[in-house]
This record gives sequence, structure tokens and C-alpha cells, in this order.
Amino acid sequence: MEVLYSYVVGGSIVWGIVNVIKKKFLNEGIHEDTVAVLFALGCGISALLLEFAFNGINTLKTSVWTSAFLLPFAVTAVLNIFILYGTVLAMKYEDVSIVAPLSSSMPMFVIVMSYALLGEWPTFWGRIGILCIALGAYLLYLKGAKYPLPMWLQTITPEKRHDGIAFLLTPCLRLASSKGARYALGVAYLGAVAVNFDKLAVLATNPMIFSSLAFLFVASVIFLSSNVAGNWKNPNIVVFWKIFGLGLFMGIGSVMMNAGYLYGIVPYVGTLKRAQILWTVVLAWFFLGEKHGALRLVGAAIIFAGATLILF
Repeated sequence: MEVLYSYVVGGSIVWGIVNVIKKKFLNEGIHEDTVAVLFALGCGISALLLEFAFNGINTLKTSVWTSAFLLPFAVTAVLNIFILYGTVLAMKYEDVSIVAPLSSSMPMFVIVMSYALLGEWPTFWGRIGILCIALGAYLLYLKGAKYPLPMWLQTITPEKRHDGIAFLLTPCLRLASSKGARYALGVAYLGAVAVNFDKLAVLATNPMIFSSLAFLFVASVIFLSSNVAGNWKNPNIVVFWKIFGLGLFMGIGSVMMNAGYLYGIVPYVGTLKRAQILWTVVLAWFFLGEKHGALRLVGAAIIFAGATLILF
């Protein structure tokens, strides 16, 4: 479990840093297609270079062309097109310290999916940890823009209670009003399905091969679809290297997190990845000036505590 924790939480630190920098690029007006393609390309090449450095080309030649790899890879590769691009869109329309917490709803769903697909089930303390993560996530996006109660709810509740109820229901009301929040939640549940096939593909090859091929596939599909839709514009050299370099950095974090599948069950790996929320919230508060940092930090701390509980 110590190895699992060090790999996945270490990778989540990289993920948190990357989230904030990616949001900064989007705030600067860089098109989401450009961000998605160059970021995925950098991730894929970084993971491939790690594979060549540690294993040469042997594993790539022998283990990729098997049904044990190709079948789960086909499922997760398609899902990851929507996951990666949906995440970029979510960050475009919503604070990154809101988008990151919404992904914490995933561990609750991944327990069910992992049990159905792989027969994996966490311990008692593991389940408590996952519940803490869900609670922390709710706190993280509890405070923000005020949203009015729906008319049907206003009619059945006392008027003096409207403000209090609206505050408590802010996360739910945000989903109805925020396009970015809806993208983030949709991505989270696609991810709950994808992580199970991620594990099968990693076990059939290794974390570096899986990460590289998945990201390169996603980058190719988004690039081609962007050209067909007429959205692609060649970025200038400075933008190219900034986003591509960010992808190179994230490729290392992705390999570290995917290595967790070698040491733990999917619900644990998926939950530990959510430690990135703590780093994302803190960095977004300090470097992007996103509001309500204190409350979101409390929520992030609860999430981190939950991630620690799953070790027991």
C-alpha cells in the first residue's frame, strides 16, 4: 500500500499543478482544441520516451498485439477522447477549483462499476475514506455564485428558508446553471467506467505503453475532428512549446498514477488520484485568485483525509 500511495499521490501532485497551468492557458484565450491536442501529444510522447528508456522497444513489440491489451484499450481509448476533451471544456467554462472537486463524485460510482466488472471491493475503512472524499467534494463547491431556487421548490418551502436552502443546494443548483460543472460531472462518470479498462490494459502491458498509446490516440482523433470541423488553427511556436511541454510533464504523472494499478484495486487507485484536488485548490487560490479558497481548502483537506483512510 505504501508503494501504491507514493506512486499515485506523487502523480496527483503533478496533475494538480497541470490543472492550474492548463486553466491559465484557457484564460489567455487559447482555443480548447489546441490545448487538448498539444497536451495529449506531449503526454503520449513523454510516456513513450520513458518506455524506450526503461524497456527499449521489446515490450512494445510483444505485448501490444494481444487481445488481452487491445480489447480493454479500445474501450478506454474511446472513452478518454471524451474525458480529456470534456475536462478542457469544463475548465474553459468554470473555475478549476470547481471542476476538480466535481470529479470526486467518481469514487462513489467506481465502487459499483469495479465490483461489477472486476469483482473488486474496498475494505470498511476504504469505504469510509471514499465517503469522506464525497463529503469534501460537496464542501468544495458549496460556496460560490448564488443560484435561485426553482419555482416548484419555492412554493413548497417557507420564504424565510429560501436563502438557507439555496446555500445548501448550491452544488446541485450549479449543475443546472453551469455548463462547465455539467461537463465535469459527465467526465467523472465516464472516468468511473474507463479506470477499470485502464487497469486491464496496464496489466496486459505496462503503465508506460498504455499511457503513451492512449494519449497519442486521443490527440490524433481530436486533431482530425478539429480539422474536419474547421476549428484548427496552427498555434504559434511559443504556444506550441508551452502546452506541449505541459503535456510532457503530465505524461510522467500519468505513468506514476497508472503504475498504481499494479499494486492496488481500482477503487483505491481511482480515489487516491483525487488527491489532486487538494493541490489544485491550493494552487488555484494562490496563483489564479479563485474565490472562497478557505472553504475549498477545508473540503480538500477532508478529501485528503479520505484518501489516507483507504490505506487501511
